[in-house]
Amino acid sequence: MHRREGHISWKPLQRFSLLKLQGLSASVGDKPILHDIDLAIGAHETHVMMGLNGAGKSTLGHVIMGDPEYSVTSGTVTFDGQDITDLSPDKRSRAAFS
Repeated sequence: MHRREGHISWKPLQRFSLLKLQGLSASVGDKPILHDIDLAIGAHETHVMMGLNGAGKSTLGHVIMGDPEYSVTSGTVTFDGQDITDLSPDKRSRAAFS
C-alpha cells in the first residue's frame, strides 16, 4: 500500500508460484494414475490435500519428488521457476536448498 496525501493506492502483487504443476499426468508402468493436474503454490502459502483413500494424494507427492516408480507422461513440474520434471529426486531436493 502506498500513501499520498489524501490517497491510498493498492498495487497488485505479482503472484509468483514457488511450485507449479501444469497439465501433469503420470503412470505406473502402463497404468495411468494422475490425469492433467494443474496446481500453483506460492511462497509462504500452505495448502492441504484431502480425499478418500486411493484418490492420489500420496501418488502426487511421489511424482512431484521424482520417485522413479512413477513416469510423467505429460505436463511439467516447476520449482522456483526451474523445470524439474526430468530431474532425479536428489537433484530436485538440492533445488530447494540452492
